[in-house]
Amino acid sequence: SGRPRPQRQAPSGGRAAAGPGPGGGDGRAGAGELWDLVAQNTRLFNPRKLPSIIAAAGKLPQSELQRRKELAAYLSRAHAAVESSGDPVRLLGAQGAVASAVGARRLGFAEGQQLSAALLSALAAEARRLDGRALAELAQELLKQRLADSELWRALAETAAERPQLGGEHAVVLLDCFRRALALGQRKDAAIQNLTRRLSSQEEGTGLDSKRLVQAVASISRMNNHMSPKLQHKALHVLIDRWLAQQTPGFEGTEPSQIVSLAVSLTNVSDFGDLKIESFLKDVAAWMLRDAIPRGKEGSGKLKDEESLVVLWALKELTPLGLGPYRELVVAVLELLRADGKLEGYSIMRLRQLSEVLLAARHAVGGAHEELEGRTADALAAALQGEGKCPPEMLVRIVALWNQAGAPFWASAPQLADAVMARAIAFSEDQAAVGASDLRPVFETLAASSFASSLAFETHRQMLYVAAVSRRDAHQSALASAIRMLEPRVPDRGGPSSSQEEGEREAVGPDAPGAGGRASIGGSRLSTPPPPPAELAVHLGALCRDGAPDGEVLGVVDVLLSSLDRLEDQELVPALEAVLSGSRRLLARLLALLEVVERLGDLIAVRAEALSTPQLVTAIDWFANIGFPYHFLFESILLVVLERHPVQGISYGQVLSILEAFAAVRLRIPELESLYRHLRRPHELARLPTMALVRFLSASSRLEIVEAPERDVREIVERVLAETTPQRPLPLESSVVLVQSLLLSGIVLPDRQMRHLLTWIVDTRVQQLSPQQLSVLRHYFLFLLAQPEARPRESLMRLPVEMQRFASTLLMHRSPAWRPGISDTTRLFREDVSAVLRASGRQDEGEALQLGPAGSTELRLGNRCFLLDGPECFFRPFGATPSYTPQERQRAWLFGRVLADDAARACVADFFPPAADWPRLQEVRRLSWLDWNRTRPGERLALLGPFDRQGGGS
Repeated sequence: SGRPRPQRQAPSGGRAAAGPGPGGGDGRAGAGELWDLVAQNTRLFNPRKLPSIIAAAGKLPQSELQRRKELAAYLSRAHAAVESSGDPVRLLGAQGAVASAVGARRLGFAEGQQLSAALLSALAAEARRLDGRALAELAQELLKQRLADSELWRALAETAAERPQLGGEHAVVLLDCFRRALALGQRKDAAIQNLTRRLSSQEEGTGLDSKRLVQAVASISRMNNHMSPKLQHKALHVLIDRWLAQQTPGFEGTEPSQIVSLAVSLTNVSDFGDLKIESFLKDVAAWMLRDAIPRGKEGSGKLKDEESLVVLWALKELTPLGLGPYRELVVAVLELLRADGKLEGYSIMRLRQLSEVLLAARHAVGGAHEELEGRTADALAAALQGEGKCPPEMLVRIVALWNQAGAPFWASAPQLADAVMARAIAFSEDQAAVGASDLRPVFETLAASSFASSLAFETHRQMLYVAAVSRRDAHQSALASAIRMLEPRVPDRGGPSSSQEEGEREAVGPDAPGAGGRASIGGSRLSTPPPPPAELAVHLGALCRDGAPDGEVLGVVDVLLSSLDRLEDQELVPALEAVLSGSRRLLARLLALLEVVERLGDLIAVRAEALSTPQLVTAIDWFANIGFPYHFLFESILLVVLERHPVQGISYGQVLSILEAFAAVRLRIPELESLYRHLRRPHELARLPTMALVRFLSASSRLEIVEAPERDVREIVERVLAETTPQRPLPLESSVVLVQSLLLSGIVLPDRQMRHLLTWIVDTRVQQLSPQQLSVLRHYFLFLLAQPEARPRESLMRLPVEMQRFASTLLMHRSPAWRPGISDTTRLFREDVSAVLRASGRQDEGEALQLGPAGSTELRLGNRCFLLDGPECFFRPFGATPSYTPQERQRAWLFGRVLADDAARACVADFFPPAADWPRLQEVRRLSWLDWNRTRPGERLALLGPFDRQGGGS
C-alpha cells in the first residue's frame, strides 16, 4: 500500500504527485516552464497540478522564489480552491495531498503556510469519510513525511476506532502507523486498543495472511505501555495460533524472516511467561537445527549468521532455563559464528546480544568459547572507539554483562577495557548531552564491578575523576556519591579535588523529599486538603519525568502555584531541584511550568538571606542549566554571597560555580569583578587544583572580567602546565578550553607555553573533536596568523613541523564552520533585513560571505560586509548600549583583518591556501537588532548604505 490509489470517485488524474512534473514527462522542467505553468494555473486553477508545481518550486533556490511574486499569487489561488472544494485525497491522492501540505510550508511564503494549514484542515475533515484502505494510505504518507499534525492524527484515530469495517489488512497497517506515530508525539491509545481488539476478533482478523499476522504481532508486542497486559496477551495468543494454523509441520515452506520476527517480537512483551509458547519455541529450535543452520552444497543455510544469533538470543530470553534446553543448537550456532560470523560488521546492539548468548552458553555447554569471546571483545572495542551510537545505558549494560566473567576477562581484553574508559570519559565531558542521571550508573558500575580491577581503570581513573568533578552538576547529591567511588586511592598533589571541596559538595543540594507525594495524590484530581507544596513539587517532577499527559501535569501545576508561599525556607531549593529534574524538556512547551520555576526563583531571591550559600549556589546552577537568565535572582544571590564573604568566607568551588552560572547565561554585572579579584590573589591561585584553574580562566574570559589579561592569563596557564606531565597529561577537553580562554582574552602565548599546550592536542584526530572544539582550535590558529605584528603572526612558523601540519590539517578539513544557534529574534531580524533589500530592488545582493573555517558574515553589499547581531551576541542586561561578548569581538576582529589586510590574508593562506581568493573589502560593519528596531521602517535602508547609482554598496 506504499503507492496511493485514487478513490473510486476520483478522476484518472487523482495521483498528481506521482505523475509527470511541469513541462515534461520526466518532471525535470526548467524554471521558465515552471513559471509559465504557475501563471497558467493561477488564471485557470487545475488542482491536479498542485503537487508537481510545489515539488518543482521547492527545488529552486530561496532567493529566486522570493523574487517571483507570481508564486505567492498561485499559492493564494490554491488556498481558495482548497477551501471551496475540500477533499484533497479525492483530488490529489494521499501522497499528493500530504506532499503538497509539507512542500507549501517549506516554500517560505505566508501564502504557503496558509495553504498548508488549509490542506491539513481539509484532510482532517475528509479523513472521517475515508474507507480503511484510504485511511491506511494517508497514515503511511504522514509518517513518510514525519508530519505531526495533532488535529489530523486525532481524526485518523477517531475514524479508525469508529469505522465498522476497516478490513483486516488495513487495520494492521493502521495499528503499525499509530505505533510509529508515538515517535512523533502522537499518542492514540484508544485507537491502538480498539484495533488490537478487532484484530483478535473473528470480524477483522480471520482473513489475514501469515505476513500480516506477523506484522500485527510485531506492533502489539511493542506497546506494553499503551494497553493492558490482559488485552495484549489475549491478542498475541489469538494471532500466533492463527499464524501456526497456516504453517505446515516443521515450518516447511515458511519464510525464515517470519520466524525470526515472531521470536524477536515476543521478547518485547512484559510478563511473557503468561504466554503459552513453549511448543512454538521447541519447534523453532528443531527447525533451526534441521533446516536453518546446516550449510548445503551452496555453503549457506536458510538463516545468515546474524539471524541465527538473533533467534538464539530470543530463545534465551523467552525460556526460563535460558539456553540449557538448547545445548545442541548452542554448539551449532557458536560454530557457525566462529566460522562465518563477520563480527566487525555487527552493530553494538547485536554485539551486546552476542555477549549475552556467550555468557549464557557457558552454563549450557559447560565452558567458555574463548576464541569467540575474544573476537567479540575486539569487535566491541572497535564499536566503542568508532562514531556509532552508544548511549550511557548501553555502556552500563556491556560492563555489567562481562562482569559475570570476572576480572580474568578484563585482563584478557585490554582493548575493550580501554575503549570503555574512553567512552566513560567522553560521557563525563559531554555535559550538554549526558546528564547526571545518565552518568551516575556509569560511574557506579565501573567502580563496583570486576572492571575496577582492570589495568585500564587504574590507568585512566584519575582522568575520569577529573572529568567528573569538572562537571557543572558534580555537586548534585546523586552524582557526587558516584563520583566519590572514582576517587583515586592515592591522593595526588595536583589533582582536581580537596577535602574542603568534597565537604562542600556533600552540603550542596540536599536530597529532595521522597516520592511519598505520589501516594497522597490520586491522578490529576487532588484530594482536599492538598498535600504540602514540597510533596507537590516532587510529584510534579515525577509526572514530567514519566511522560504523564499534559492535563495531569497542569492540574498539579495549578495546585502547586496556589501553595508555593507555604514552602519553608529550607524547602525552596529542594523544591526547585525536584521540579527541574523532571521538567526541563517541557519548559518550552508548557509555560505554566516556567511560571512555577519563576515563582520559586522569586521566593529564593526574596528569602536569600535565610538560605545557606551552598543552597544559593545550587539555585543559580539550576537556572543556568536551563538557560533562564533571571536577572533578579542572579543579582540577589550574588549580593548576599558578597555580603557574607568577609564574615563567613567563600570556597573556591562556590566562586567557580557562580562565575560559570553567570557566564552560561551571558549575564555580566560589576560585582562579579570582586569574585575574580578574590580568586586571583596569589595564595588563592596556589591552592586551586588544575581543573579549577582551567574553569576559573574559562569563566573569567567568557565574562570578560580578567583585569590584566597579558599578566593574569599567562600566569594561570603557566600554573596549569606546571601540573601536567607525560604521565599526567591535560585532558583534551581541558586543553581546548584553555585555547578558548586564550582566544577570548586575545592572548598570544610565548613559544614555550604554546608548544607545551599544543603537545596535549597535536595527536588528536579531527574525528575526536566536537564541532565546537574544532571551531575553537581553528579560530585560535587564524587569530595567530592574522596578528598585526610580525612576531606573534609568525608564532606558528616557529613551532615544530608536526604542530604546523596539525594546524593546517584542521583549517583544511572539510567540516563546515560551526556557528551557535540563533534566537527567533535574530532570525526575524535577518529576514526583515532581506525583505527591505528585496523591496528596494536589491534582491540580487545581500548574500552571506563564506570564509571557510573562519565562518561567514551575514550580508555582503558591494565592498562592505555586515554582521547582523541578535541578542545572543551581547551580554545581559542589554541596556541602551549593550556590550558585545568576547566571542563576537574576536569574530569581527578576525573578519576585519583577513578581509582588509593583505599581509594577514597572505599569512593565513600559508596554512589555508583558499584564503588567497577571499575578496578584499573596505570594511566590516555591525548592525544590531536594537538599532534596526529603533529606526523607522522607511529609514532602515539607510543603515545599510550608502549605495551607488547602480544599486550596489559604495
